[in-house]
Amino acid sequence: GGRGEGEVTDELNKATLLFDSRIEGGNLGRAVQVHEFEYDLYLMPDTNTAASRSGGNTQWYYFAVTNMRSDVEYKINIVNFVKPDSLYNMGMRPAMYSALDCLQGQSGWRRVGDRIAYYENNLETDVGQPYYTLTFTITFPHAKDVCYLAHCYPCVPH
Repeated sequence: GGRGEGEVTDELNKATLLFDSRIEGGNLGRAVQVHEFEYDLYLMPDTNTAASRSGGNTQWYYFAVTNMRSDVEYKINIVNFVKPDSLYNMGMRPAMYSALDCLQGQSGWRRVGDRIAYYENNLETDVGQPYYTLTFTITFPHAKDVCYLAHCYPCVPH
């Protein structure tokens, strides 16, 4: 026979980034692998805001990622921002914190990412407003690290 279900799952888990927003301030709602090394991410909107009725206030992000390889360039697309323009179009880069860098005595948060673009996509909010995508590529510094990605350096300890 063929492969058992557990074997298939093990193979997928070896090659798939694992995302987590169960951290203080985390706001990642869903991650979808769209190609081997490309992911579409959907943010949870801020709660208790007027904007939450029209797609939500989603202009920042903070989440963890692990199970990465260090020899691969990943493409990340955060697809449900609501502002029509962004500092990413003026040279800003995502912030990243590597747990392994910290354990090795290296600096904490740093700006990362290449091929950064912010643009209107073909998705719409419930009231017909367009969504915008932040896309960037990233090569993680270590395999099997725990990295945190954020719009800016968060005010939570690590």
